Parts: sequence; structure tokens; C-alpha cells
Amino acid sequence: DHVFCQFGLMLFDDPEAALGEMWRVLRPGGQLTVLVFDELDRNPIYEAIAGVYEEWIGPALSDSLRAAFSLGRRQDLASLFDRSATAPARIEGRHILAEFASVEALVNSDVKGWFPFSGIVLKQEVIDAITADMTRCLASHVQDDGRVVFRIDAHLVTVERPATAVRRGRPTGENVSPKTVFPDTDTSAIRPLMN
Repeated sequence: DHVFCQFGLMLFDDPEAALGEMWRVLRPGGQLTVLVFDELDRNPIYEAIAGVYEEWIGPALSDSLRAAFSLGRRQDLASLFDRSATAPARIEGRHILAEFASVEALVNSDVKGWFPFSGIVLKQEVIDAITADMTRCLASHVQDDGRVVFRIDAHLVTVERPATAVRRGRPTGENVSPKTVFPDTDTSAIRPLMN
């Protein structure tokens, strides 16, 4: 009925192939929804966060964080969906509020979340130093109760799969007979699976 990918498409080695697979498993009449970050310059808080990580861990990790914004140009995103052979995509800008219980929670979501997947495990004293720097960096986004709140600019992409899909010029789905799919084959022995 619905395939949803939130802030993940840009992490695939081959986003076009990933979209193709999402489209493949989407039933006719279903909807594909993808949410990706807008360009990094429209999300300056993440540029600042990447700078803190780069200072403590090095450019490879901050470059990895910046890569999360690689599909941020609307033209590139539209082109990707066009190439993946999905139906026409609707792309809308969205403003989302990110909220973390504290600066420490934000840092832990990274250093204990996706850092280990990048092969990075930090000692607690380094995490504490990063948290202190991040507290200074994000001071204008820390609320009186300690929560960190900031805006994220993103693109919401939706694609409706037609109820009767078309693949390679032939209709697929309920209205297809074996003779339509296999025009050069004797289909007299093929029985329908369902009436």
C-alpha cells in the first residue's frame, strides 16, 4: 500500500537502484513517499555540527555527515526519480522541527547510533569533549529546559503508482492475460491462479 523512506535514500550506494526496488515492491494503486534533506546551505545547523565532528574526529566523518545532503538539489532529485522509471514525482519543500532532549542526547544519537556503523568508536572522554563543544555551537538552539530544537529543511517526494501499472509498454496487473505477456508462446496450458 505504501513504501516510505525517511532520510535514507541518500545513504544507498546506488539510490537509483534503491528507488527501482521500492517501486518494484509497491503494489498498483500504492504510494511511494521519500523524505530527503534539502541542500546543506539551507541546513546550516548541520554544517556547524559537521564542523565540531571534523575538529575531533577528522574530515572523513564530517564528509560522511555532509553526504546526507547529497540529494538536496531539487533538480538532481527530480532527475533521479525520472531515471528510475517511476511515475511522475511530486516534490515539495518541507520545514521539520528536530528536537532532542539535550545536547548530550543529540551527540549520543550520532556517536552511539551511526558512528559505529562507520567503524568509529569513541572513548567517553572524547564524547564528553564533543558534547561540550557542541553545547557551545548549539547554544542558540538550546531551550530553557535543555531541549535542543532546530529547523530542518527537506524535500518530500510522493509518487502514486497507477492502479494498472505499465511496464515496458505492456499493461501489468489484473487486466493482463498470459497471451498479452507471452505473445509468442502457446498459452493454452497456462491456468490462472485466481478467478
